[in-house]
Amino acid sequence: MFKGTEIELGGEKYVVPPLSLEKLEALEPQFQQLAAPSADLTERLRKLMPILLASFQRNYPEMTEGKLLELLDLPSLNVVVQAIMQANGFKLAAPGEPAPVQE
Repeated sequence: MFKGTEIELGGEKYVVPPLSLEKLEALEPQFQQLAAPSADLTERLRKLMPILLASFQRNYPEMTEGKLLELLDLPSLNVVVQAIMQANGFKLAAPGEPAPVQE
């Protein structure tokens, strides 16, 4: 199991690790799309899902998109996104700040 940030979803604890360099490179377009503002929650979730799934599957290869969608709700989605961004060395931008950058 890879080290990462421990979170709780659906009463179970999960460790969200950083993405491998291979996955980080492959998902770069999705990270860039997240920097673009969007009020459409469904569109934002569609952009996020490949990143979320790749992060979870590094420690939990059996995780599916359906299972992840079942486990997540809006408050936990925020926690998971923050955990993934931080695990990968990104800083989340506050409203009005420039897009996230890698440390």
